Amino acid sequence: MQNLTKHTKVTEAGKTLAVNGHVVPELSAIQAEEERLNADLERIESQKQAIEDRKRQAQETERNQLVAERDSLLEDARDFRQQARQAPNEDEKRTLYSFAADSERQARDIDRKLGLATSDPSEASPDKRWFEQHHRLTLAFQLLGVFVSLWVAYNSFTDLHNMIQEVNKSLAFDKQMQPYDLTSVQKFAYEKFVQLTDLPIALLLLMFVVPMVGFYVLPFVQSGKDFYREFFDELTPWQRSKLATCFILGFLLLAALSHLVKP
Repeated sequence: MQNLTKHTKVTEAGKTLAVNGHVVPELSAIQAEEERLNADLERIESQKQAIEDRKRQAQETERNQLVAERDSLLEDARDFRQQARQAPNEDEKRTLYSFAADSERQARDIDRKLGLATSDPSEASPDKRWFEQHHRLTLAFQLLGVFVSLWVAYNSFTDLHNMIQEVNKSLAFDKQMQPYDLTSVQKFAYEKFVQLTDLPIALLLLMFVVPMVGFYVLPFVQSGKDFYREFFDELTPWQRSKLATCFILGFLLLAALSHLVKP
């Protein structure tokens, strides 16, 4: 007991306790220091949150500026293309189209910064499918498929003709079936002949009646404005799709009407 009293002493202030010559803070002092640290942490967190808010606001402002710049570039590109359609000579037209392409390229660069675009549509895609990389072979296979289909259809036509004739041998004359023969094939060839001659005749009529339309449509007439150049340079993809659909439907109608002709 005397040994404990010898090495333990309470200071006059009554706030610390000396044990073996070491000063030990009381619980209230520790709690006060903890509160000060918590207050400092809260102030730091508040400052960090304010910095994050300012950073987020600056990023949003920068994004809005980039979007406005991109929209302005796209609007410029549309204006350049509109002016190119009305340009009186080819040099000015090409220059305006070049300006439009440059504005669109800058707009795509901004889209990449915004994360709205992944690649330039003018760049070749490295992962093209086989038929996209081998256009000539694809066309050859398509033509081969068409000829094989025609050969199979004609063989089926002749086989069924022979089959019907064999069945007719066992039937009475008034019950025999009338199969299609080479006369039907000749009629089909005549229909296609009429169909293929209608198009050049229509073009000749255009050249006689409205030659300006004929010059506009014919591909071998090099004029300031022609259908083939405007189809690729001035029409949008949606307009080209609609025009192609109209052409396909028109040719299907022509093919259907050709069956009405008689030799």
